[in-house]
Formats: sequence, structure tokens, C-alpha cells
Amino acid sequence: MTIQGDRIKSVTLREVAKATQLSVAAVSQILGKRTHLFSPATQKKVIRAAAKLGYRRNISAWATRTRKFGCVGLLSSAGGEHGRIFVEMIEGIQTELSSRDMHLTLTWLPEGSATSREYMPKTLREYMVDGLLVNYFVQIPQAMIDIIREYGIPAVWINSNWPDDCVYPDDEEATAHATRYLIGLGHRKIVYASYSWGTTQPSGHYSQEARLGGYCSVMEDAGLTSRRIEHPEYLPRCEREAFSLDWLRAPDRPTAVV
Repeated sequence: MTIQGDRIKSVTLREVAKATQLSVAAVSQILGKRTHLFSPATQKKVIRAAAKLGYRRNISAWATRTRKFGCVGLLSSAGGEHGRIFVEMIEGIQTELSSRDMHLTLTWLPEGSATSREYMPKTLREYMVDGLLVNYFVQIPQAMIDIIREYGIPAVWINSNWPDDCVYPDDEEATAHATRYLIGLGHRKIVYASYSWGTTQPSGHYSQEARLGGYCSVMEDAGLTSRRIEHPEYLPRCEREAFSLDWLRAPDRPTAVV
């Protein structure tokens, strides 16, 4: 890319090919996704020439020709109420995409906007991503599911337990494994404690039932009595310590907790 007056002139593949004395097709492949077909020396020659001339691939032309954008969108709940996002997760996604010469676009969904066709982000309204990762997994509105499916973008739902198009941890086996471990240490009075949802509220996520199921199944197989410790209502984090101390100081307190 060069600047002529107040105009920016884009460097073409033909100019890079001329500087390296290679064909336009060869230069296009080296600067595209077929670099491995050429020797390291030829790759270095083309890459250096492109950098010196200021060449940048015209992504608009490439997308028009291939109908691909080399981009995956991550749609996540703003504020974390319907789905938390962690730095490690973003790093893992970006690392995998980078290995495939792709990049990530992050979009937030504010509270109440998930079912609004008017608000749906640009990544859905316009054809600009090759696929979608949906990090919205607590109390998912059916209208939101319908809207995403209508747009026809391939989507994978993170931490949602569905028959297909999803990825999630094995919460049931996780608590089962933990319970078996505690039994192996000699514990018999093992309780299952959960403060995520109150007993009078509907479960907002599949993991609530799965984790409890894993614990109860192992306790039953071992001939031990299951015991749940939960609060009738959702318990804010600032109140959990006091609530925990109450049952930990009780005469029939457990010897281990899952």
C-alpha cells in the first residue's frame, strides 16, 4: 500500500509477482492458504517482497470469491447473567482459529435483547461470519433459538446440553468422581451443597440436575444416605459464608462436601 497525495493506492498481487519474478498464481497461493506447497526459500522471498511493497490481501474480494470470511463470531451474554465468559476460553478459541488462519469477532447481548429481532447484532443480520459460538446458556429464550436458526448461520452452543450442535462438560461424571473419591478416603457423611439456585426456583441450567444426579447415584450404590444442602431462594455470594457456617457448626454436620 502506497500513499499518493491524499489517496491510498493498494498494492496488487501482480506487483508482488513482478518483484519476485513468480507467477501471480504462485504468489496468491503463498500469501493465501497454500503456503505449504512451496519451499521455505520461495515462501520467504514472497513474504518479504509483500511486506516491503506494503501488500495486504483484499479480504472483500476474497470473501466475494470464496463466500467465506475466515471469521467466527462469539455471541455472549453481557454481564454474565446468562453465561459467563473466561479469558482462558477466549484464548483457547482464538488459538485454535489462529492455527487455521481465522479470527474471532466478539459480540455482547445486553439483558432483554436476546429475543429482539430489531436488536440482533450485525454478525447475525449481515453475512459476515462463517459460524457462530453461542455463550448464552442460562434460561435461554426459545425466541432467541428460533431467531438464530432462521438466520441459517452454523452455530455451536457452549455449555448447553442439547442432542446436537453443542459442547458441554460432563457435570454428572464430575460430581460422581468427586463423591467416589471422598468415599475412598473413608467418608460416609457426605453432603451435596449448591447455592446456584433456590429450591423454590426452577433450575436455570442442565448442570444443576446433572451434578446432583452424579452425587446421588454414587451414594446410593455405596449404600449411603444422600443429603442436600440448599437455600429456598437464590443466595447472594455475600450471604453464603454465614449460611455455610450454620450447617457446618450443627451437631449432625458432614465430614465431607461435594
